[in-house]
Amino acid sequence: MRIGICIPINKVVDGAFFNNFIDVLKENIYKYDIDVIIRQGDSLDRNRNELVKRAINQGCDYIWFIDSDQLIPRGTLTKLLNLIEEKKAGIVSGIYFNRTPPTIPVIRKLEDGLFEPIFDYEGIIEVDGIGLGCCLIKTEVFGKIEFPYFEFKHEKIHEFVHYISEDLSFCKRVREKEIKIIVDTNLIIGHIGGIVDNIDYSIIKETYIKAEKLKEELIFDLSEFDKIPKGQVKLSIINGTQKYKDEWEEINPKTKEDLFEMYKADEYLARDMLNITDNYFSSLQDLSEQ
Repeated sequence: MRIGICIPINKVVDGAFFNNFIDVLKENIYKYDIDVIIRQGDSLDRNRNELVKRAINQGCDYIWFIDSDQLIPRGTLTKLLNLIEEKKAGIVSGIYFNRTPPTIPVIRKLEDGLFEPIFDYEGIIEVDGIGLGCCLIKTEVFGKIEFPYFEFKHEKIHEFVHYISEDLSFCKRVREKEIKIIVDTNLIIGHIGGIVDNIDYSIIKETYIKAEKLKEELIFDLSEFDKIPKGQVKLSIINGTQKYKDEWEEINPKTKEDLFEMYKADEYLARDMLNITDNYFSSLQDLSEQ
């Protein structure tokens, strides 16, 4: 069993990462057949693609992605190997948190074509999306999806063009093949520069859950009122500002009467306001963490 430790680097690396990685190697180098594969470049998706190609060419059975801003606890590799076999999964991961607001766990569920945050969790869970900062992937997974495996993409979902990062676009394709993604939420990975860890998050978790519940109720009501999918409502809120601007430029109101008629007919003004409100509540949540 050969394991390729794949490290994509696209920025200056903190010394704390090197110190931690030396400890990771000391712990595992005599336990497992390990190849360390590093690629430096500006494009994270290209780095990941090239690392996977090298690992496959070197005969690796597993690829362990470690991002250069992660701090890996002792025993992580053994836990991930046991978990991937026990759960018959294609991908397993620990959990870490966004460095910048919103400081939430980097785990996601797919709803109406969109990746949504998971705020409430316990123990070992199945998810639809993860960050790839510390994840173990069976090499055979890459034989089931087309190259390039990782892409920053803009996808048309409902009537909107939506940005998707290289990690989530990969996860989406994996889930389409019904390959399981499992997360051990008790395996906490450090995120260099992050301001929130598992203890901090446990304090603010209920605030996030309550806010998300209120948001979901509002989206449901709008979905029922407009007779459109919830995912389309979410995207119309996210894109409300731009759509309202586009309508303004198209109609180009010249008089008070024109403006009044536009306000009566405009379908994106309310979405624009909701987007501002959503950002406001997110800001309040982030302030509550400080």
